[in-house]
Amino acid sequence: MKKSILPLFLIFLLSGCAQKYAESDLLGKWNVTKWTIETSGKTVNSKMEMNFESDGIYSIDYGSKNENGKYWINGEYLHTVAEVKSEMSVRIMNLKSDTLEIQMNRGGSMERVILLKK
Repeated sequence: MKKSILPLFLIFLLSGCAQKYAESDLLGKWNVTKWTIETSGKTVNSKMEMNFESDGIYSIDYGSKNENGKYWINGEYLHTVAEVKSEMSVRIMNLKSDTLEIQMNRGGSMERVILLKK
């Protein structure tokens, strides 16, 4: 008697599509606590405050500049589309209810940013 592999395949397929991080943990205001360039270990001393709303809208305050737009999480990536700009994504390294750690490519340099919820 042959067993069908279809149920196992569906379980495998659906488990691969599961969301790795909960968007509910992302909601709220975040302040940068540590920002480093991965290759050199050099600290970046720039302001970054992020705010994520439940309606999929985000804002970032860089001090001298602000960014607003839409966001969503897909797998291990946080995607953003700022008003009149193209989509960007950063890799979520860790997301808990009080800590967000992301890895991003800024100008060809990989950087790691740790933010704490206000």
